[in-house]
Amino acid sequence: MHFFQRAVFQFLVVNIDKIDEFTKLKNYFKTIDTAGTGEIQREKLKTEMKKISSYHLSDEEFDKLFDKMDRNKDNSINYTEFLVSAIDLHIYKKEEYLKMAFDFFDNVL
Repeated sequence: MHFFQRAVFQFLVVNIDKIDEFTKLKNYFKTIDTAGTGEIQREKLKTEMKKISSYHLSDEEFDKLFDKMDRNKDNSINYTEFLVSAIDLHIYKKEEYLKMAFDFFDNVL
């Protein structure tokens, strides 16, 4: 993924409250993050995924998935990492969201 694409993803994640499609993901994160720390530890995510999913990943598959989500390699998934990893790309292709990101970067850059 190119730098600018990542920057657009980050912008949209930060502005999550303005985008209705993110509500379910936001609530799901809060459900998993029972301590309210803004981070989900490896084992906690593994346990919660087993509870809600009919498809169970092998330990190796889960580790690969977690490592890909854990962008800063601190062995936990923070809120931004979770959202960036979980969001379908079709959300980012909606013109209104791209316009919102464009307007922001047009003023900043």
